[in-house]
Amino acid sequence: MLQLAMAKSDYITQLERFRNKSEPTWMFISRGKMVNLMFGANSPSLTRLILDELKKENMAVSGQQERSVMMEITDLTEEEQIRYDAEEAVKREKTEREEAKKAKELFERRTAECRNILENLPGLGVALVFPNAKDIVLEPLCAKQCYQYCHFT
Repeated sequence: MLQLAMAKSDYITQLERFRNKSEPTWMFISRGKMVNLMFGANSPSLTRLILDELKKENMAVSGQQERSVMMEITDLTEEEQIRYDAEEAVKREKTEREEAKKAKELFERRTAECRNILENLPGLGVALVFPNAKDIVLEPLCAKQCYQYCHFT
């Protein structure tokens, strides 16, 4: 009734979600459907889970009770979905931080270029500043009197 098999997820398409993960994963399968999944190598928990699943399988085989939870092998369990969502949130946060950093660096570079032009070429320098940036760029430059004519629209 109990069979133990070790599968290498590198070659089994139904197990591709476990690829590149070094955590022990215990998948319990009955009649081609996943009935339980456990991550880690906690021996007492694994022993309890095996005994519980054997009891449920014996009851299902004898007709005393049907298996209530049967999932496709490719379906994510609730625990896996939580882990997946957490990993995606971390990736999304990292991407947002990188994009914000790039935007800040671009803004600082453009502001420095504008100041350089206006400070070094006061009579010749021209800087086009759009209305959404006038408070940030023009007003500090006007306060320094870097150029003679400030035009705010």
